[in-house]
Formats: sequence, structure tokens, C-alpha cells
Amino acid sequence: MHKQIPSAISTIFGAIVLASTSLAAQADNLSITVSNIAVAKGELMIQVVAGESGFKEEQPPVASFILPAAEGSVTITTDALGAGEYGIRMFHDENSNGKMDSNLVGIHKEPYGFSNSAKGSFGPPKWAAVKFTIDGDTDQTIDLAK
Repeated sequence: MHKQIPSAISTIFGAIVLASTSLAAQADNLSITVSNIAVAKGELMIQVVAGESGFKEEQPPVASFILPAAEGSVTITTDALGAGEYGIRMFHDENSNGKMDSNLVGIHKEPYGFSNSAKGSFGPPKWAAVKFTIDGDTDQTIDLAK
């Protein structure tokens, strides 16, 4: 013989389940701060990639942001990404032409940066230096290099 749960208890239990489900569904925040911005002209072109294959441009970025440049630093926060392994690459499009300018031998003329403020040697840094994990609120600071 089954006993009925009183409706008041059933309602409270249901509210607890809903509350815990909504807390679990809250997304983690990723805050990206770009520092060492020399001039307040142009835009900051930021891409967040998932995994090493995304970093090697085998897959499109999972998030992209275009922000107006401001001298000093700029911060953006997003909750659009789930837990996982990511990397960030970005450049300061100082002349607003939508592309990274370089000289005749391919050396970048505009400032750029990567997550963990990773630096490359004769090319972009390795994935191991760029990758970070989102598992809770996460902050990334990118120091621009030219």
C-alpha cells in the first residue's frame, strides 16, 4: 500500500529541486582583460577557441568579440561558455581595416596577444602555453605585444 505525500511537503520538495536545478544551470563567467593598450583608436578583435584544434584554426572560434579600444586596459565578461579547455587570441586593429597588418616579411605591425599572456618565438605560442580551463569563474589577462 502506497502512502500519499501531503501536498504541502510535495510542493516544498518540488521547490527545492527547482532551486537546486537553477543554481546548477548558472553559467561560469569568463572575464578577459586586455592591458597595455597604447592608443584609443581602432578595435580589439578577440577570439575564444575550444581545444587545440580550434587554436590551430581547424575549427571556428566558439566566441568572438569586437570592442572599441581604450588607452590602458579594457575588460569584457561573458557567461556564454561552458566548462572546458579554451584559448584566446586577439589583436588591436588600430586602423580599423578588419585584419592584422604585417610588413613584407610577415612581421606584425599591430599589437596582439594570447591567453595567459603567452609569447611565441618566431610565430605564435604553443597550445600548452595558451590553454586554460573554465571550471567556475575564470579571469584572463592579455598583455599586448607589438
